[in-house]
Amino acid sequence: MEDQKSEMLDTDEQSSQAEEPQVKPDEKFDEARAMELIQKLRGEIKGLKKSEAELERLREAEEERKQAEMSETERLKAENDRLQSELKAKTVRTMQIEAAAKAGIPAALSDRLKGETPEEMEEDAKAILELLPKTKTAPNTGTTNPGDKASKEETYAQKMERPMGGNTEIWKGDGINWGTETPQQ
Repeated sequence: MEDQKSEMLDTDEQSSQAEEPQVKPDEKFDEARAMELIQKLRGEIKGLKKSEAELERLREAEEERKQAEMSETERLKAENDRLQSELKAKTVRTMQIEAAAKAGIPAALSDRLKGETPEEMEEDAKAILELLPKTKTAPNTGTTNPGDKASKEETYAQKMERPMGGNTEIWKGDGINWGTETPQQ
């Protein structure tokens, strides 16, 4: 089987080397020759795709043959090794997520944590946290409290209420004063 593969590859290499035309720098472009070369290359690509599919099929058959030759204990050992490696990978990932949550770093950075134990991962998480830019958070003063830096001017609502005569005393400077007389009280 191996001899057939190597013979096929040797034959393909020889045919592709022999068929490549030598292009001289002073030659002019020939459309017919270019199309012929394109068609030939497309045919080679199709053949290579078929060979690649056949090679993959042969590799799978070889793997199945090796599995069949293994004894039951060897097969179980190989399966056990595979499952152990999957378990270790999932355990490490879980420890990374827990260490990231405990240190307060974003979950997206949890896969960057290194270490074999949770303590090592927490130390690494703290080191990463120190490298991240610190964001300033505004103090929670409530939604209706404008704070110390609020404008001391009238609000728009107050400005609109004053000319309309809301709760104003026009004789004391509020609103619009239409006359010079003071009303009787």
